Amino acid sequence: MQERISRWWAELWRDIEADLDFGYALVWSFLAFIAGIALYFALPAEPSPLVGPTFVLASAIALYRAVRAMRKYAITAALLMAAIGFSIADMRTALVDRPRLERALTADLHGRVAEFQQLGDEDGRIILKIDPGLSRPEFSKGYFFRIKLRNVGRSIEVGDEIAVKARISPPPGAIYPGSYDFSKYAYFAGIGGTGFALGQPKLIQKAAGGSIKRAVERTRTAIGERVGNLIENEDLRALAIALLNGDRAGLREEIKQSLRTAGLAHILAISGLHMSLFAGASYLLLSRALAIIPVFALAGWVTPVSAMGAIAFSAFYLAISGGAVATQRAYLMVLVVLIGLCMGRRTATLRTLALAGFAILALKPELLLTPGFQMSFLAVAGLLAIFSHVSDWQRQSEISGNWKKRLGALYRPMYWLFACALTALVAAVATGPVSLYFFGQLSPLGVVANLLAMPAFSFLVMPSGVLALAFMPLGFEAIPLMVMKTGLELILNIAELTESWTGNSGFWPKLPNVSYLLFIIALLTACVLPLKGKVLAALPAVAGVAAMLWMPPPDLMVDSNANIVGFYDERGSFRVTAKRRGYVVESFLTKIGVPKSALSKHKAPRTFCDKSGCVFQVFPKTGKGEGSRGGLVLAMPKKLPALLKDCARANIIVTKLQAPRGCRADVVVDAKALAEQGSYALWFGEDSDGRLLVKKEKWAYAQTRRPWSPNQLDWSRGSIPAK
Repeated sequence: MQERISRWWAELWRDIEADLDFGYALVWSFLAFIAGIALYFALPAEPSPLVGPTFVLASAIALYRAVRAMRKYAITAALLMAAIGFSIADMRTALVDRPRLERALTADLHGRVAEFQQLGDEDGRIILKIDPGLSRPEFSKGYFFRIKLRNVGRSIEVGDEIAVKARISPPPGAIYPGSYDFSKYAYFAGIGGTGFALGQPKLIQKAAGGSIKRAVERTRTAIGERVGNLIENEDLRALAIALLNGDRAGLREEIKQSLRTAGLAHILAISGLHMSLFAGASYLLLSRALAIIPVFALAGWVTPVSAMGAIAFSAFYLAISGGAVATQRAYLMVLVVLIGLCMGRRTATLRTLALAGFAILALKPELLLTPGFQMSFLAVAGLLAIFSHVSDWQRQSEISGNWKKRLGALYRPMYWLFACALTALVAAVATGPVSLYFFGQLSPLGVVANLLAMPAFSFLVMPSGVLALAFMPLGFEAIPLMVMKTGLELILNIAELTESWTGNSGFWPKLPNVSYLLFIIALLTACVLPLKGKVLAALPAVAGVAAMLWMPPPDLMVDSNANIVGFYDERGSFRVTAKRRGYVVESFLTKIGVPKSALSKHKAPRTFCDKSGCVFQVFPKTGKGEGSRGGLVLAMPKKLPALLKDCARANIIVTKLQAPRGCRADVVVDAKALAEQGSYALWFGEDSDGRLLVKKEKWAYAQTRRPWSPNQLDWSRGSIPAK
């Protein structure tokens, strides 16, 4: 047995070395590169600026010595790439550092609109670059604020100079430990504060000149208006606009949820499927048109000129679609594929994907942490890996040839259906962990829905969308848009039918960090290792499942403002202390695997609430078990006298006030703790006598801060002195 395993390892290593000689060193280098980036962001404290350069220099010296000594240097080269990724992430963090607010304030702001996003028909959201000379003295460093505007329609454009009175707060942190951290996003986006306008903005001066960015925004707006004039149905209109110019502001949450449940949400993210269909349709139309022109046909220029034209059309689509991460990755891959087509080479491989990844992460390494990047790259990696084996099987297997003879003319449509089903299955498996980790949702019937919907999307929606964009300058977009509308209507009907079949079975508790990391390692192992080694992916996958079962969601969660607490009652039912639905409530519900819209079933009873605060009895997820002595008392005091009484009676205190030092509660989550460490979560356990106790607790942020940690220093405002 041991000899067989040794032989298997030796054969696997030979296959890996053969892949490295074939060019897969680029793929392994990319994996080491992203490992270095991930290591930087996972550190509990900010490293010294000398750590990255030292790491790179030491790895480079070790690699040089290994090459000179003619030793194997794969591991040393991987360390060097990891060091480069680490250093790039460190440098990026230092370069994007901008001033951020330290406390909430109301101010008259004067600045220029850097970005504008439409929210529905009337509202909008802007990134305002503050003019230091015309605003408050504390804004002299130059801030960027994200501000929500109401009832502005499309009167605001990028580049406009405006004045507005707004309530601005520091960027908020994680809703609960391990959740989406807007503060990190805001840091790398250069946003120093977020808030909302108190009234209508005043236009000081319209943007002068014709910048490229403004021209692109106007083009996107014009496309949306032309589509809106021809498609009356609100949902179909919003979906068509989202596919053509990337603007999803008009999509209702119900439609997005229906597509997510059906496993069709990927059609909203303009990525590889959209870009390949767009580029393919452009190439096909150009090649057919040029083939009838003798000058191009006889000179052999049809393929290169068509490819260059498809690249130009794809670049236009990249610009008007908003340029999301998945779209950038898709464009870079299409660019390499079309250039390879001109050169007569096959380029749709994992190496192409690695090149696209290097290009994106070298400029913005923080994108590695976003769901869009992870879902896009994992899905494409899985598809490239599986279809490379399928194509090899087609070329080498006698079974494939026998099926061609038996099916005859039916072989191509049958193979296309097989490819669609395999694509949906692989994409679902590859993106499933990401969906569970970030959104707490899977699509059990996603393969079925994709089999039904993708023919309409591939043959009706996207080709007609390409024609509509091509004919818009001529005013002939009506017929293609009607065809596109028909396909979208069919897709929405399929999504709604699939959603009705699925029910709530697609909602799951979000994955813990350890499980997620193990699942990602399993997916990368299955994609990158040779066929003989793909079985090794089962090891981290099984470990990920075990960690998921061993590490349940927290029994109690507190948001970073101490406004809302989520806990379990004696029946094991999850409860939230909120009165109405909001982002915090939705985050709590999705964390435990409950639909966002289910607040009415999970509201905490306010039996013991008054003007001074609330008191609840909290339990672990299993509820009040046999032999248990009861739950713990959670108090949420709002006033000083109530806080002093609760300190002597309650087990857990959550308050916006500052608790006195002598507070006898087991757990105290007060203003000072929340400002220093953010949101809070805990897990319960039992002692030998069956009494509940706090087994584990976790804060969103460590005492040692990273540059993107929330910058809130006004915790003492309105609190009582600690005596």
